[in-house]
Amino acid sequence: MSLPQHALQSLEINRVTQVRVLGDYCIHIVKNISHWKIGISSILANALGLGPFKDIFWSNEFEPGAPYRTTVRESLSEREILIATLSTGSVAFRDGINYIDTTRTMRCCRQDGLILKPSKPLTTNILLISDWTFNKGITQGELYSTKAMIKNPIFSIIFASSMERNYSLIPSMIGSSSSGLIYSLLWYFNDSLSTKYAFMGELNEWRFISQQRFYSLTINSDNIQMIIMVKGVPNELVDILVHNSKFESILHLICHFSDEKLQAPIIINSTNITRS
Repeated sequence: MSLPQHALQSLEINRVTQVRVLGDYCIHIVKNISHWKIGISSILANALGLGPFKDIFWSNEFEPGAPYRTTVRESLSEREILIATLSTGSVAFRDGINYIDTTRTMRCCRQDGLILKPSKPLTTNILLISDWTFNKGITQGELYSTKAMIKNPIFSIIFASSMERNYSLIPSMIGSSSSGLIYSLLWYFNDSLSTKYAFMGELNEWRFISQQRFYSLTINSDNIQMIIMVKGVPNELVDILVHNSKFESILHLICHFSDEKLQAPIIINSTNITRS
């Protein structure tokens, strides 16, 4: 793991883009010590303009032939991959040959391997940090937040795990607007834009909104139509969800990309949704 002085040295070396923010993964699987709590150290990395790297991980529970004297296991590989993806650092699965769980790992990226990540690293929420004062410096859980920005709209993400008490959050605490939707195993918020629809993003990825997938989102002057530009790679299928309050339903769209067409618009208004 990098020490603070190593991270600060990166200010003089432009080629440095990432910094490791956790100890060795082997300690986690051998001694069953948590190896995903990146929220505090990622604050420094983010302030320095670096992507936090959480070290390697296993995408499977067991790895036959692993070089350890005892039988070890990864108890929650989904959380490892999720944290790595939302960290904005490298996603480095280190499974043995033929033991990679491709279903889990491919949820972090496009079909060509480009990682689909938020606009800033996942960091500890200030509410949890301020609460240390009343608990003798002992953390009451891991409460993180980040966001993806597609031009003006902000899509906020909240991650919570190992919580010891309840917390009340309002959107302003995570830099979000006062309206939104709650969705998935994480909490995803997006501005409803005072219309009858809400863009919910990609269905089968660890994070549903990213600039690597959705590079433009525009709304007309009457605030009744949204155009979302989606990009992909040849022969890729992208599952997209849109909530429409008028229909009281979640609409499922599939975008298929060919060799000739790697970008596609999705047009949403108060009455229908079209794609091309």
